[in-house]
Amino acid sequence: MENQTFLSEYPNLEEWYFHRAGQENQKQLFDLCRSLNHSEIQNVSLDISKFLTQIFETTSNLKSDLECLEELCLLQGVEINAIYVKIIESSITENCISQLFEVFKNLAMQSKSAVYCFFSAWMALNTDQLEECIELCDITDVSNSDFKGLAGQANLELQNFEEALACFEAATEEKPLDPIHWFWLAKSAFALNRPEEAWQASMECYKLRPTHVEACLLLGIIASEENFYPDNLIDAWTALWGHLQHTANQGLISGILFEIGFKLEDEDKMIELINQLNFRKLASSSDFSKNLGSILKGLNKQGWFEANKLFIDRYESGINPS
Repeated sequence: MENQTFLSEYPNLEEWYFHRAGQENQKQLFDLCRSLNHSEIQNVSLDISKFLTQIFETTSNLKSDLECLEELCLLQGVEINAIYVKIIESSITENCISQLFEVFKNLAMQSKSAVYCFFSAWMALNTDQLEECIELCDITDVSNSDFKGLAGQANLELQNFEEALACFEAATEEKPLDPIHWFWLAKSAFALNRPEEAWQASMECYKLRPTHVEACLLLGIIASEENFYPDNLIDAWTALWGHLQHTANQGLISGILFEIGFKLEDEDKMIELINQLNFRKLASSSDFSKNLGSILKGLNKQGWFEANKLFIDRYESGINPS
């Protein structure tokens, strides 16, 4: 990581740090800049932790001082929350999050600040501290879709499916245009064996974000497993088809598409699918190998001579390229 990685992303803050900070009585912001000026994320995470701990241990009004810090940064054209996001994400990736989490958790529990409650709950979720994530979401008086989403994901991981469903229902009610909440609602409903609810929520996610691969996969899985109307099958086919050529796991998507194609009893669609597949890559796909027997059985059962012959020819040429 290059030197000044974080600081250099904020030119106004960088200029202030190097040219004016020493002449102004704004020690908190100066210390924050100094922390951001390290080259390694481990050092950044450690110094930010020390910096916030110092505020925590010396303040007489924690919430007021945290708001003051935010205002000081805004004077330099910087949102401190944006800095926090970058540092937390990098700290999680580099596995140096533990001290930062403890500091944010202490700040959250003492200040009840929605910002620090959210960041600490987010860190808890991403480090598998699921019970703490739920607890931290409940500390603040603020109850919005972001907290509901975090608590819902933690409950889903804990297999508290009813609680997760309730969280995501509340989240989608508050933010009906956020596709992520719809997707998690769909997963919760699917885990509770409520395929129609899962289908509706997945469709909402797909309509809002057609590129959401997991939502499209869930649509395909539900359509292939349940006795849905032909229109539902076509919707699932369309959703998955858009990802067929842009996924690293063509074996998984193609397997679901074959199942949907058999239900549609449409040989033309099946031939179109076979012609789109990269059999050379599929030959090394465990998902495709697992489904190979059922695909061949399905093609024979349907009596589709042309599709069956095309599949065998292309499969053999894929595994035995000339």
